[in-house]
Amino acid sequence: MAVDTNTDLQRIRDDLQRGHGPQAAISAGYDRAFLTIVDAHLTTFITAFSLYCIGTGPVKGFRLPR
Repeated sequence: MAVDTNTDLQRIRDDLQRGHGPQAAISAGYDRAFLTIVDAHLTTFITAFSLYCIGTGPVKGFRLPR
């Protein structure tokens, strides 16, 4: 997700260098990056949910011997 954020910031910087105003650059950068942001969060959620479902049983009964 950090890479996606850096990409978004770079797109905003590029728009600023092209002469767009700050609000226009932020709006355009966010509009272009919105699907990337949603994809990153959805992928993270699916991975976390999968790990929770797979790991809950084996981890719940595990403990180190004393």
